[in-house]
Amino acid sequence: MYMVLKKELNTYRRHMLLYLAAAGLMLYTGVRFGGALFSQEIVEIRTVFSEIANVLVLFIPLLTMDSFAAEKYLGSDRILFSSAIRLQSVVFSKFLAAFLIFAAFSAATLLFPMIGILLTGMYWKEILLLYLGVLLMGAVVCAMGVFISSMSSHGFRALLVTVAVLFAWWMLEALLPHMTHLLIRHVIRIVSVFSRFHEFQYGLLSYSAILYLITCTLLFQVGTVQVLQIWRQKRV
Repeated sequence: MYMVLKKELNTYRRHMLLYLAAAGLMLYTGVRFGGALFSQEIVEIRTVFSEIANVLVLFIPLLTMDSFAAEKYLGSDRILFSSAIRLQSVVFSKFLAAFLIFAAFSAATLLFPMIGILLTGMYWKEILLLYLGVLLMGAVVCAMGVFISSMSSHGFRALLVTVAVLFAWWMLEALLPHMTHLLIRHVIRIVSVFSRFHEFQYGLLSYSAILYLITCTLLFQVGTVQVLQIWRQKRV
């Protein structure tokens, strides 16, 4: 497990696109927080947090697109499947590598809310809850991206599908206030991941939201293992 995790992190470390994405993220975060801090309105700052969370999540498909798709494309999946490492450990290692990079991206933006604590009425507990929501939501998307990558043999295709699913989730969230059918509204609330983040966005510690997001993360990992077991039977 450690070797797989180390290999994945080294791959990310050599990925120049991630450095460019991190620079763009810091620039965007600085500009948006700068405008919000000048207004010194808590509601405006919370809105900026929501925007930054969405931007952070958009980087995840870049992290997960090659998790298993690259292995299949290069043919190295045979070596991976025939090794002594358990498949569950491989899946978790690839998920953990992507999540750690995402967490590092998120931590890089903490400088601006720390300034916000000094200049506005926000408390550090609110900031921590917001970032807890970002990390939990990011964990779900990382697990989903790895799951989609396990079903593809081309990284760019996995990237497009992951972005499309994220867009569909956002569209469901946007359409929810306009839904009049109670059953449809209930189903959308069940499958919506981003609605759980709103509770953290307003400084609420929701144990049900934490449990839901962790459960979704685990279910995607279980699904990834099942997909790879079927693929291994065909390849090995």
